[in-house]
Amino acid sequence: MKKRLNWSAVVSITNKKRTLFYLQQKDETYWIPRHRLRYCFFGGGIEKGEKELTALKRELSEEFDEENALTILQNSKKLFDVYFTNVEKKPWKISLYESVLEEESLNKLTHTQVKEGKGVLIGLENLLKIPFFLDLKKPVLGQYIQYLNYLDS
Repeated sequence: MKKRLNWSAVVSITNKKRTLFYLQQKDETYWIPRHRLRYCFFGGGIEKGEKELTALKRELSEEFDEENALTILQNSKKLFDVYFTNVEKKPWKISLYESVLEEESLNKLTHTQVKEGKGVLIGLENLLKIPFFLDLKKPVLGQYIQYLNYLDS
């Protein structure tokens, strides 16, 4: 029997120097216990029949007010897809976008209310040290760090 591919679209929100990253920290009531209080990129699952960008737009509107969701989306570009099997042996595809914001826009974003969990600004030096979603740390965050290192070379 073929396993259904789980698919999510997420966005890394960063400054032009790519030294600061605005991440979502799930709260203690998050529905997946092993991900409570862990960090992740904003975004989420793509529903059956939904287009990738439509899903990202929907997810951002669920997490931010309309103005900030639009700012993030307008400054987003797709970087790559990552395929992996999570800790529950479920196949996943994560479509990673990056939203590069001006310092003023990023600063404004950090001072607004996030609708789910909380938003936290993390420096590049701490990105691999924080408790990131277990399933995503190596395949998604790891590949993103390689991308950042490539840009820096």
